[in-house]
Amino acid sequence: MTDKEIIKSARKTLLASYEFIKKQSQNLPDNFPQIARIISGNKGKIIFCGVGKSGHICRKLSSTFSSIGSPAVFLHPTDANHGDLGLIRKRM
Repeated sequence: MTDKEIIKSARKTLLASYEFIKKQSQNLPDNFPQIARIISGNKGKIIFCGVGKSGHICRKLSSTFSSIGSPAVFLHPTDANHGDLGLIRKRM
């Protein structure tokens, strides 16, 4: 690919992402404020679980949440079933 083609492809990708985010911003669920309050009021870790593609997304989400000050961890369901459930603790 030429430099121009690479830049054109990057712009196309960024614009598609922008359009998707813009569309999604108009479709927030009615319970979004409740969800935001629960997450922001959380005193412990947020645990994300998923398998396959959703697992990849959960890993990214746990990393992002940790980066913005909400401690989070990814727990693979199979690992949870084989001993890693000890990661989960009730915060008192």
